[in-house]
Amino acid sequence: MPWFPQVEYRFRLRRSLLWGCLPLKHRLSLKKFFNKEVKPVLTWIKEKGICQEITEFAFDNLGKAFKNFFDERSEYPKFKKKGCQESFTINAGGKPIALGGFRIKLPTIGWVSTYESLPQTKTKKVTISQTAGDWYIACAYEISPLITDKE
Repeated sequence: MPWFPQVEYRFRLRRSLLWGCLPLKHRLSLKKFFNKEVKPVLTWIKEKGICQEITEFAFDNLGKAFKNFFDERSEYPKFKKKGCQESFTINAGGKPIALGGFRIKLPTIGWVSTYESLPQTKTKKVTISQTAGDWYIACAYEISPLITDKE
């Protein structure tokens, strides 16, 4: 599953190289083309258990890569080698994702155990990555600040 965003990223990068255009400008036309032409060929994309919003983040990541290139903050976007920097982001459709104790509830996957204890709270977006065979979860959540007395 982590290599799924790379399929989308590579498709968009190839397509933008052929068109010679900025993906942010044609983001919707690329998405329409992908949904109309590529999704019917790649039937496994529609299987249950694959979060459909992962494709949205692949669009966003490629758009950011080109924006950084044209703003002269980075080099021209390159294909990521499979197995390097594998990650995907789950948004859960804007619904909160439950955290608490030593586990997190991911959409379509269910409860996943963690090594570190997490606070009892909720988050809206989670990024899951794999490095050297280990899986990592990155999430942002809001907590109220602890008020301390001045000494």
